[in-house]
Amino acid sequence: SLDYLREQMVDLILLDLAMPGMDGFEVMTRLKENPATAGIPVIFLSAYQDTEYILRAFELGATDFIAKPIISPILTARIRAVLQTEALRSELQRRNGELVGANRLKDELLSIVSHDLRSPLSAIELLCQFLQDAIAGKPGHSTQELITRILNQSRLSRRLVENLLDLNRIEEGILTPTTSFFGLQELVQECA
Repeated sequence: SLDYLREQMVDLILLDLAMPGMDGFEVMTRLKENPATAGIPVIFLSAYQDTEYILRAFELGATDFIAKPIISPILTARIRAVLQTEALRSELQRRNGELVGANRLKDELLSIVSHDLRSPLSAIELLCQFLQDAIAGKPGHSTQELITRILNQSRLSRRLVENLLDLNRIEEGILTPTTSFFGLQELVQECA
């Protein structure tokens, strides 16, 4: 009964078309109206084999239609097929959700990397303008100082790109990350 489904979820419903009180079509309509039961696969069972009944059952969302008299091995095989299909559909939805999440994370990562790369590239561009001014004899920075700063910014940009490529290799299983100890003070000084 529909009351049972309020308290207990099921994997599959075998629904007879001819029932006292409410026919199978009405039950199916109510199942599909309720979001909690709308996704449960339903196999209609009926002695009515008219095309009209079969089509209506499928239009209402039936997964399958089996004519009576019921042959047990056929019913078992169809139940198994429906449950396997549902399991595959559920797995596909789960994996699709994982892909959507991974894609969102990748988009966020690309946004961060793009932002992080913009800074050293802008600095390189500005430093090159200063270098042009220094070569032209305008006062300001020494040529050697500017070249050193350009090289540092170039190395930072290359390191960001290498980190992104390494992350991609890790995701593909080509590169395996390992843990190691390192001096945090040196890293902080380098960042500063």
